[in-house]
Amino acid sequence: MTEQESDIKYSGQIKAQVLIAAGMSLAAAVVVFAVGAPLPKALGALGLLSAAVYGGYFLFLSRAANSDARRSNTLMGLVGAAILTVAVHYTGGIVSPFVFMFFTVLVTEGMYGVSGPYTLPAVTAGYLGVVLGQYSGVLPYANSWAAEIYASL
Repeated sequence: MTEQESDIKYSGQIKAQVLIAAGMSLAAAVVVFAVGAPLPKALGALGLLSAAVYGGYFLFLSRAANSDARRSNTLMGLVGAAILTVAVHYTGGIVSPFVFMFFTVLVTEGMYGVSGPYTLPAVTAGYLGVVLGQYSGVLPYANSWAAEIYASL
């Protein structure tokens, strides 16, 4: 299957996934702001930012030609990696329950035939940057569990 055929085949599924991501990000933000502890309010703000980015991307996809889908999907993978990097930092770094979500970005790109060479290095750099930043003291610890693990290393 050519790249253009792949773009046409998966464009509807990608649009649906982006819309779901926007809705879930908004729901996560509402939960963080409504319930609060133990999650920081910054995570709620990140959820709102994520909902706005994914919502804007959905609107872009609704108007863009299929030929632009591959580049824009690669860019969206990088944006997803950046959002997850910040979420992992605010939820504990090395002990974050959201680390597995990096894999969802990579698996999704594979399923939709996005062959961008940038997402895997971005995901790796994001996670390692958070862990090394917290370990070295450049980034603050998000919780006491992370502090205990870094102290034991």
